[in-house]
Amino acid sequence: EVLDHYTVEFDSIRSFGTYGSVIDPAKDYKREIEVTFNSEWARHNNVKRTYTEYGFDKGKLPLDLYGSMSAFYYNNDKFRVHEEWGPGKKGVFVNWWEADVYMVQMPGELKKKWQAGLKALVEAWSGAELELSDIYGMRRYEDGARLLTHVDREQTHALSLIVNIAQADMRKPWKVDIYDHENRLHEIAMDPGEIVYYESARCLHARTNPLEGAYYVNLFAHYRPLNEES
Repeated sequence: EVLDHYTVEFDSIRSFGTYGSVIDPAKDYKREIEVTFNSEWARHNNVKRTYTEYGFDKGKLPLDLYGSMSAFYYNNDKFRVHEEWGPGKKGVFVNWWEADVYMVQMPGELKKKWQAGLKALVEAWSGAELELSDIYGMRRYEDGARLLTHVDREQTHALSLIVNIAQADMRKPWKVDIYDHENRLHEIAMDPGEIVYYESARCLHARTNPLEGAYYVNLFAHYRPLNEES
């Protein structure tokens, strides 16, 4: 059975089939959101080791690295698929019942190239020797998207970064909320090609205000220190 005809013109991953939209405005997840928020607030005190003064910072990608990422997104956005959120899947961290969430999948060789450049940046920021534990995306958020306050996995996500790949028709900056080591809230706006570094297993982070724009695309990378306890 022939599923498609495709001429290879650039690095790409093609998906056949899709998880599909799970938008359901009639559902009320307020109780689950409250329980999750309280659990995440308690979890952020589990990690005692810190690496930087405040737990976060902002920077820019080198132009060659951003050029590679943005070109890949430009060529492959039309192949995006729904990310697998929904009841019983990955919780209520993203408001998937109100706004669709998509993924633009990344080839392994490109991910290796990108993560090598990103790791050097995170090591320079943190002063720690690191190993990659995860790199994923590109996640495309749609108008109205929100991200619940949370922390990441303690064993693997000690030091992380967000790269903003693209955004369009923004009516208002969609700021990332990060609580520093003293639990002070900071709201950080990002432009394409900019990075936010953060100690993601310790510092609570979110995007609590709904996205006001057509879409917003991020790539995420997570690292853990070599030869240290989590």
